[in-house]
Amino acid sequence: MFEEALTNLNKAIELPLKNPKLLSVTYSNKAFALIELERFEEAIENANKAIEADPDNVMGFANKSAALLKLSKYTEALECCEEAIKLNIADYNIYNNKGLAFEGQGKLDKALEAFNKSLELNPDYENALDNIQRVSIKLTIKRVIIIFVIFGLITAITIAAVILIILRKRKARVQSTNPPMPEPFLNYDELNQK
Repeated sequence: MFEEALTNLNKAIELPLKNPKLLSVTYSNKAFALIELERFEEAIENANKAIEADPDNVMGFANKSAALLKLSKYTEALECCEEAIKLNIADYNIYNNKGLAFEGQGKLDKALEAFNKSLELNPDYENALDNIQRVSIKLTIKRVIIIFVIFGLITAITIAAVILIILRKRKARVQSTNPPMPEPFLNYDELNQK
């Protein structure tokens, strides 16, 4: 299906298209087809051509950031999303991809913000809902682990303090029941004569 689409899109690109918006949409669709075929580098090249032809084409940015995400290039994907947002392109796909980039970087709070913005822009967008659920669970697990680590550290410090107190009390008791032994008297004059 996507191979056929790719063939038709290549034919369309070969036509003498004078309308930059139409050319941009064609390149953007080609980028999408390439993503579906897991040809991510080529998808990025075509998304760049889509953006170059029409910098307001939101799908050019969305497809580029999606391809970058598939290559685990989270910083570049985030930069692509930020570039689109600076151009006042407020699209739910861009914010969803921004959230995925933050999630890939381990910045879960920021990811959740971006997913919520995506959902705000399109309340019916199920991917954003799924992403919010997944990241919320990750955040909860992370917070529970932090609480357990803190509890474990406090417990370990408390146990160490109790052991130290017990040892000091034992040492004090042993010293009070066994008075110190007097040192033997040495006559240094006698030792020197021998």
